[in-house]
Order: sequence, then structure tokens, then C-alpha cells
Amino acid sequence: MITELGLLDYLGPFYFQVDSVTGAKEAVRRISAEQVDGIKIFHSRVEAGTTRFDADMEKLRPDILQALVEEAHARRLKVYAHTSFASEAREFVEASGDVIVHSIHMAETGAADVLELMAARGVAYIPTLAVFEGDYTLEPDLFFSAQLQDKIWDVVRTSITAPGSVALAYRNVPGLANDRKRSLEIAMANLGKALRAGVRIAMGSDAGNAGMPHGATVLRELQLMNEAGMTPMQVITAATRNGAEVIGQGQNLGTLEVGKLADIIVVNGDPLTDLSALGNVELVVKNGKIINPDELEFKDIPLSGKQRE
Repeated sequence: MITELGLLDYLGPFYFQVDSVTGAKEAVRRISAEQVDGIKIFHSRVEAGTTRFDADMEKLRPDILQALVEEAHARRLKVYAHTSFASEAREFVEASGDVIVHSIHMAETGAADVLELMAARGVAYIPTLAVFEGDYTLEPDLFFSAQLQDKIWDVVRTSITAPGSVALAYRNVPGLANDRKRSLEIAMANLGKALRAGVRIAMGSDAGNAGMPHGATVLRELQLMNEAGMTPMQVITAATRNGAEVIGQGQNLGTLEVGKLADIIVVNGDPLTDLSALGNVELVVKNGKIINPDELEFKDIPLSGKQRE
């Protein structure tokens, strides 16, 4: 059986629930038909990243997991997996998956062994640490509200900071802040283990979640990776070369080489001594074109037909 759960007019089908090998293969075929570069699967018994909400979700059966990976690889697609527990990560790695996202962040033995297995098999790791505090139940001063004034649409800013926002509503859930804090501690500890095991690490912010604005969240992610034990150069490499390779674009992006796209930022400061310097962008070169941030025109949010009336 295959159930279509999400549909975007300009993307086509993108979110399916499957409960059979046949359904799994069909889902991959339908997603592949949209000319994608990879698929992401949800293989976890935890949906919200905490034990308090839902530690009893149904993860994929082994035969379905294997079928998803094999069908994707047959179509030259990378397979990324949302996992939470070490055992879930091991199941994905043993099924020949390519990339683990969102950290091993739940308390369970075996994380070090799984990370060593990932290193041996070349499975990459995207920790997305910022999302654990990014619902801002932990750090309300990280809303970036002042910095984002006149740089993003007000409707986006207020969707985060308004009293009734999803991000702020999380604060009223009993015990959630402690759960998030514990998940972040485990995730950061496991990132350190991944680093020592030799796992290839790429940066990802999980931006788009409640309280996770695109762009601004990246800097916080870099800082947390540094706090977890990565050197500034290792963090920068994770965000550039490794990031490009993990999404299958290493031949075009990620390093400054002849024949690759000239995507460069010029910052005020030395990020090798202070990663926050990466937030002081003086100049952007995008595909060889120089862009001065001060000359960018901020445009108001486009109004729908109903709003214009």
C-alpha cells in the first residue's frame, strides 16, 4: 500500500507512507520521475525529537527499508534517513543507506559502534544541532529578530515571535525544554564521537522548522559544531566541500577549483579564530557574479489577489 500525504503543484508528489515492498518501490519510482537527486526516508520511532511526545511511532520494516534503498540506488539516487536512535541508524547503514541526518540524539547504547561502522562504509552524517534549541524553548534570544529586521518579510519574523506562534507555544509543553536540552547534549556528544571515528560530516541547519529562519540559523549551527569539538576549519569544510559532496554536487561546488562555480563570500574577520566572522559578510560572489549585500533591494511580500481587494 502507498498513501500520498503531500503534494506541491510545482514539485509534484513528495511525501508518501508505505507499508509494503511493492509500495516502497512505487514511491521511489514516482519521486524519481520528478527528476530529483535523492530521497529522504523517515526511519524512526520518534517524530518530534523528544521522548515526551512520541517514542512509539512505527519505523520501517527491514524488508521495506532495504527495498527503498535498493530501488533508489538502482535509479542513481542518494538515500538520506531521518533517524533518532543508534539502533535505527545501524539498520539504515546495514541497508546500505548513504546519509544520516538529524543526529543520533536519543539515549541508547551503541552509538560509538554505529559511528565507526558509518566511517568504515562511507556513510555521511549531518548533525543539525541547532534545531534542538531552534524551537527556542532553550534559547529565546536566538530568534535573530533584530538582525533580520528589514531583511526578511515581517510576516515570517512575526510567525516566529508572535505570542501564538508554534515556536513560542512549545514553551508551554511540560518537560519539553528538558527533553530538547538532553537531546542536544546527546547529539553534540555523538558528533564528537563521529569526528573521532572519522565519519564524513556535513553541515545542515534544518531551517524551515518553527523558529529556524533560513540563513540566520546557519551561523548558529556552525558555532554548535565548533562547541561539539570540531575545529573552525573542520566546520568550514563540513559546510562547503563535504556539504557539496553529500548532495552529489562535489563536481560543481564546495571548493575553489578551475571548472567549478565561483561561489564565494568575503567576510570581515578571521573565521579560523572566530566563526562568528562568517556572519559579517562584506561581499558575495555567486556563480562568478559579484553581489554587494548593501545594494540588494528588499522587496515587500507579494500580495495575493484576495489581499489586494
